[in-house]
Order: sequence, then structure tokens, then C-alpha cells
Amino acid sequence: MSTPVSFALLGAGGIARAWARAFAQVSLARLVGVWEPDAEQAEALAAEFHCALYTSEEALLEDEQVEAVIVCSPNPYHAPQTIAAAAAGKHVLTEKPMALTVSACDRMIAACEQAGVLLMVGQALRFCSPFAAVLQRARTGDFGRLLAAHIIRMGIPARIDRPRTWRNDESQTGGWLLELNVHEVDHLQALLGVPEKVCAYRSNLIRPPTPLGYDLLNVLLACPESRQGHLLAGEIAQGAGLLHYAVFGEEATVRWYDWGNRLHICRPGCREPEIVELPPAPAPQVAQLEGFRAAIRGEGPVPVTGQEGRDAVATCTRIREAWEQAEAAASRPSPVAPGHGLSR
Repeated sequence: MSTPVSFALLGAGGIARAWARAFAQVSLARLVGVWEPDAEQAEALAAEFHCALYTSEEALLEDEQVEAVIVCSPNPYHAPQTIAAAAAGKHVLTEKPMALTVSACDRMIAACEQAGVLLMVGQALRFCSPFAAVLQRARTGDFGRLLAAHIIRMGIPARIDRPRTWRNDESQTGGWLLELNVHEVDHLQALLGVPEKVCAYRSNLIRPPTPLGYDLLNVLLACPESRQGHLLAGEIAQGAGLLHYAVFGEEATVRWYDWGNRLHICRPGCREPEIVELPPAPAPQVAQLEGFRAAIRGEGPVPVTGQEGRDAVATCTRIREAWEQAEAAASRPSPVAPGHGLSR
């Protein structure tokens, strides 16, 4: 019989609490402690979830009972903390984005491989209902050969009214692309493969301009076997925003909206879509924690590998480069034909 895996948290913010709550639903995983530089946050989490409070990151990593860590810190710390944990012999589950640069992702992968520990990236959208169900159905061929996928995610939380935290600082987050829309990028890649070509345009239509990169982003991904992915994301939708998803296969098209548990599946010849009601799913941290626990015990693969996390960061980097190239081209003066528009 498998023995429980002992985890510790690096970080005690909102996402760390989501992970801490997940342990109550995974019987073979236990939370033994937490470290966070904000002592008040750390003390509150340790008290609420009845785990140890470490005095330093080093103290946590030196604790032999800790087999694995979950990196829940702000984005710039994912890479150094993962590397330090690997050097201490701990398996690592790091929150998305895996890191802010591809080179940092490479160092994380190398450190874990050298130490002989497992590395997982917390791409939670893959484990949310109905995304998880669609991904599973697609991989088992329910929709036939996949042709394309389309995601609209409009209505990012209002930037002006949010508390001034590290999440409002593009140098800390990597911008909306790495802080939020890396979820959609990863999901498109999980369905369609890593893109071979990327086209992207962004706009800053709202004043004052967003500090996190864009308020409208349009991305087209050319993926293997001529599959295409499309992402439209930004802030311009008001109220609850708009979430619309579609996957197109040779044998079916499936659509879903918002975060509901209902799929709309259209097959050849049908006039009305088949409505599939999905059972309520647990919080995505539960499925991720169970999957990583099983991988540590040799009972299954790592659900989202370091390579997959790196691929998502690499594609986000290419998206940024594509919009920067488009903006640079648009800012260059148009060539003037000889003899036209010239003063004499």
C-alpha cells in the first residue's frame, strides 16, 4: 500500500491557501509546513491548516520529512526556489507560469534532472471542468482528428480597482500573458501541439493604458498537421466578461461557455447540439495534487511536465515577439513612390 507524500508550501498567499485546502481531499498527501516571508500570512495559514511554520526557506528545505514542495510564490521566485528545492532533493510542483524566461525554465528542468527529482507545473486550467473533459475526449478520439480550437476570454479583472500588489507590476508577473493567459496558451497546445508559427496583435484602447501589457490581444497559432489555434483575450468586456471555447474536429464540434459543466456537441447531420452535463469537479488543485502524489510514488506520469511548462512560456515569448514586430513594422514610415508626395 502506498504511503502518504509529505508536502510543504513555499508561499502563503491566496493560491497557497487553495493548495492547502486540497490536502483534505487527497488522503495520501499531507501538508507538513509552510514558509513565507510575510510572517503574518504564514502564521495565519499554519494556524488554519495545522501545519508547521518554518523560520526560513532553508529550514523548510533541510527538513528531511518534506518529500516535495509546492512553489506558490510570486512569479520571479519560481525558478530560484525550484532549483534550490531540487538541490535539497525535493520533488517540485511549481505554480504557473513556470518562469518568466525560457532560459530559467531550462535551468529548472536541468536542476531537477540532475537531482533525480520530479518537476510538475501547475497549469490548473487542464484540470478544471469542462476543460479536463474536453481534453480527455479529444485524446481518446471522440471528436475525430482535431482541426482547430478557439478561445475567447474577455473581461480580465479591472486593473484600476485592484489592490496594488505584485500582480499589478508587469516586471513581477510577466504581464497578462504569463500571469493569466498562459492558461489558454497551454490548453491550446495540449489540444493542438506546440505551434510552428505565431501571429499576434495587441491593443491598448483603454485609458490610462494597462500596466500589464494589453487590454486586447489577438493570437493565431499554426500548429502541427495544419491545425490552427485562436485566442482573443483582454479587458474590454464589461461586467462578468465573456468566456467562449470551441474545439473543431472532423467528427464533431464541441463548445462550452464560462465555467459551466455543460458541453454542446454537434456531429455531422445533427440540427441541434447534444447537451452533455458533466458531473461537478473538485477544485483543480485536488486533481493536480493527486496526480503529482501518484507520480512521486511511481503510480503514474507527471500530469504536466517541466517540458510542457517550458513550451507554454516559450510560446508566450513568441507571442510577445510577434506583437512587438507587428508594432515596429506599423511605426515605420510607409515608403513613398518616386514622384508622389514629394515637395519640390
